[in-house]
Amino acid sequence: MISEQNLDAKIQENKRALQSLEAELETAKRQTRKLFEELDISPEELGRFFEKKEHFTPGLWEEYQRLIKESENQTVKNKPRDPRKTSSKYKLLKMARNWIPVR
Repeated sequence: MISEQNLDAKIQENKRALQSLEAELETAKRQTRKLFEELDISPEELGRFFEKKEHFTPGLWEEYQRLIKESENQTVKNKPRDPRKTSSKYKLLKMARNWIPVR
């Protein structure tokens, strides 16, 4: 069993990690805004550019489409699990061990 001291340490560690990630996210957002300002385009314009096949050579277009599909697959794989479903499955497994097979 986890002691309260270990639990508090883990909570503090998680808070520090979360703060670090928030700082990285804010830095990335700032750099992105700066890049769009330097290029004098909006994110919507960039999105419209990437939607048109005419802006790419056939080989680059195929590579681009492959990367998009790969990215979507990774997103589906990394989808967070619902802890309620997981816990209910484990409860069912525990109950199944308590049953006595009878013929």
